[in-house]
Amino acid sequence: MYRLIAAVLLGVCATLQMSAQAAPQQTPTEQTPTGQKPAEAPSYTPTGPAIETDQFPLDKFRNFSAIENGTPLPHMNSDVYMYRSGDLMRVEGSVAIPSYNITDLVKRKSQAITAHNCFKSGVAYIRTYPFFVSAPGAKYEIVPVGEEIVDGHHCHVENVTIHTPISKEVMYLRFFEADDLQGFPIKIENTRNKIWHWTLLYKDVRLGPQDPSLFIIPDRCDTDAGFKKAGPKTSTPPAKKVP
Repeated sequence: MYRLIAAVLLGVCATLQMSAQAAPQQTPTEQTPTGQKPAEAPSYTPTGPAIETDQFPLDKFRNFSAIENGTPLPHMNSDVYMYRSGDLMRVEGSVAIPSYNITDLVKRKSQAITAHNCFKSGVAYIRTYPFFVSAPGAKYEIVPVGEEIVDGHHCHVENVTIHTPISKEVMYLRFFEADDLQGFPIKIENTRNKIWHWTLLYKDVRLGPQDPSLFIIPDRCDTDAGFKKAGPKTSTPPAKKVP
């Protein structure tokens, strides 16, 4: 049973490899009640010059906790608690079985841990995106596009274009950086029109050192090697020798 749970967790992690190439999806047209004008969408146009840097904006937030809602994948929009301490990020499980996941953001590897099992995966857990995007050789273009109030926080809004050697796809994100949280992005959304729209929201953000006991990994942990090598069994009898 526990290996089945681990296999499911691996499948969730593996879907991250396809997230940057998600197929286009259409959203239903919103209906506006008769007599009411539709709300005007914010206009995000450059308000300053573009800045090119090799420093990922999220790298400066190495110690914090928050409640995250949303992922780049559909049907994973529940609230989850997350904690970051240096290169490690812990995300609480969002299923009925008590569990958590610890990802090394630099190595982009993770461990899914339950009360009875621990399972290693060779990919970062999807709900740690985009904190693991930082990589040697990556380039970031940052363009200020205005200011906005999000969940009561005054935010400076920036478009962030990411060119990274870990992916052939260019990433186009928009950060809503809260002034009262040292610029922590309490909202992140994609800005690429060719793929379906997704948004990440962060609330109850607390900056500062985290309890080291949150990042303990069991000494013994299974790997995904057995799942990768497993294949369908054949019942075909061996060929008979010809005299």
